[in-house]
This record gives sequence, C-alpha cells and structure tokens, in this order.
Amino acid sequence: MEEINALAYALRDIQGEHISLFGSRVEPERRGGDIDILILTDQAAFALSQAVAVRFFTCCEEKIDVIVMNPNRLTSEQSDFLSRINHIEIAP
Repeated sequence: MEEINALAYALRDIQGEHISLFGSRVEPERRGGDIDILILTDQAAFALSQAVAVRFFTCCEEKIDVIVMNPNRLTSEQSDFLSRINHIEIAP
C-alpha cells in the first residue's frame, strides 16, 4: 500500500499523459524487483524522470525506474522497445 500511495504522489502532477507500469511488476513469473514506469509525453524527459523518481523516493525510500519518451519522436530502438514490453496503462 505504501508503494501505491508513493506512486500516486509521484505522478500527481502529470496530466493527460500516457503512463504505464512494466517490467517485473506486470509479469507474474518475475514478481518483485523495483517499479518500472513508462511515461509517453512531449515534456523534457530528464527533468520529468528525475522529478517522479525523487517524489517517489521521498515517500517510501525505494527505487523506481522512470523512462520518458516523446511519442512523436520515437527512435527505431524506442519503437522496438515499446513493441516488446508487457505493460499496463495506469493513466490515460
């Protein structure tokens, strides 16, 4: 429950973006590990990634991986990554 509240706090100011959970948290055979978040937005990737990670850590002192990609400027590697991961959208 602490992680859910921390995640809600960390993502609270991100409006209208596609936010997904991926990695071990959505793959039953790989349960555990850190939380992996994917945000598709045209906002500055590094600043947003850092802000979310810091807010999450201040709540529960656990690591979170935040990947931010601009959906309008995906590289071929990013497109390939998106096509291969299992993810669950947690915010539209």
